[in-house]
Amino acid sequence: GLRSRLEALRQAEIERQLGPRARVDPKLLEAVEKVTRGLINKIAHQPITELRRAAAANDGAAASTIMARRLTSAKALIFITSA
Repeated sequence: GLRSRLEALRQAEIERQLGPRARVDPKLLEAVEKVTRGLINKIAHQPITELRRAAAANDGAAASTIMARRLTSAKALIFITSA
């Protein structure tokens, strides 16, 4: 699902930025894990909640609108952070 995909992306980015985990100070790694996991949870919470509501209401149009809005936001965030 979405959360598992976000978790995989989070872990891949930590690996890309810090290198192999064996070479990273365990306290630093723990702090990075906590911060990034918290960010992912905060970012994912609202869209997942909205999608669950749309699914419960069997409202495919609302779900499509939610996803389109979130994808646009994600693209903007990626653009800003990669600049």
